[in-house]
Amino acid sequence: MNRSDAFGDTSRFMDVLPPERCQPKKPPAVTPKPRPKKRRPVRTWVLVFLLCAGSVEGASWLGYYILTGNLLSFTAARETQQGVAKASSSVDIDGLADGTTQEMMRALVHPYLGYIRPQNDPHAVPGQDYLLGKKPLITGPSVDTAVVGIFGGSFAEHFSDQGRGVLQKLLATHPKFSGKHIEIVTVASAGYKQPQHLLALNYLLSLGQHFDMIVNIDGFNEIAGPPVENLSRQVSPFFPTGWYHLADRLPDMNILTGIGTVAYQKSRRKELAEAILGSGILQRSAAVQLLWEGLDRRVAADVSVAQLALKNMPPSENNAKQLVGPAYTFGSEEKLLADLVGQWERSSLLMHELASAHDIPYIHLLQPNQYVAGSKSYTKEEKLTAISSSSPYARWVAAGYP
Repeated sequence: MNRSDAFGDTSRFMDVLPPERCQPKKPPAVTPKPRPKKRRPVRTWVLVFLLCAGSVEGASWLGYYILTGNLLSFTAARETQQGVAKASSSVDIDGLADGTTQEMMRALVHPYLGYIRPQNDPHAVPGQDYLLGKKPLITGPSVDTAVVGIFGGSFAEHFSDQGRGVLQKLLATHPKFSGKHIEIVTVASAGYKQPQHLLALNYLLSLGQHFDMIVNIDGFNEIAGPPVENLSRQVSPFFPTGWYHLADRLPDMNILTGIGTVAYQKSRRKELAEAILGSGILQRSAAVQLLWEGLDRRVAADVSVAQLALKNMPPSENNAKQLVGPAYTFGSEEKLLADLVGQWERSSLLMHELASAHDIPYIHLLQPNQYVAGSKSYTKEEKLTAISSSSPYARWVAAGYP
């Protein structure tokens, strides 16, 4: 009896077994071990980093020059950032129209001058103490001191601050002032326009203030300011700049929102500057300085947009009549300019006559302006920073200055 006979037919069992059970088992596959990667030494990575950083810094030096037109100076950049941080600390009285219209939220109402700077105003300049009430008036001539009064608006105010050293040296060479200390009294204030200079001179003389010379620098605020800043709010062109905001101590919600927007944009600019100033390492990086320059310009543009929007807000219907003053109408721009120039001329002549009556030399200077045709030749950089086709003041200067 064979094996199949003994166990019977086995094919029936094979039919029910799965095929894989019928196949011989294969040995498990052996996965080859990966070959260890060769690590680069640390000094190679350091070298690569230094080369990349050096390339970025070198390109940033070039980019900074292309963007600004000047070679990067870390000292100058720091001074610029400090100035930006200081100027952006608050919504100051230069906030409503590209630095010339005043938003008046910090100013103090004055019965004769319209407004003055408050005590501890961060924008006050040396010699402006009579406005702040910090020291007594100089009430008489002195053998060893000569008093020079600077009158005008923001330009004259900045000149009194930044140009006083040069002025003092020049005046010291004049026989009238030889051997004397030159005391500069800053009667100018941002936004002032005639007749505020005339009224300030009368006011100070009435208090006993002594002057050995009077320097009046004006023209721009008198001619270009009223059409843009006063008449746009239906305010008399002969009222002080920004009187609308000065007199309206309870502005409507739109005004408050606009002021808040300006303050927010200025705070952004301040934070950017302080972020650079707070890190000694970042200050010495050309890439960081280039980045800051680009970001600051963008935020500065946002500040300007917010200021212009605030300036152009129409007056509220509920404003009292004292905010706008007596009604003023004009038939043409030529008539308006004639009125503005006439006010300016009469106020200037009255200052001269008043000074002459007190034997005070009176020097009247026209405030320079970039929109006066032929006033100077401009470099490419100056044209980019000082000339704007959208300036609301340009056409008034061009028409009124002649």
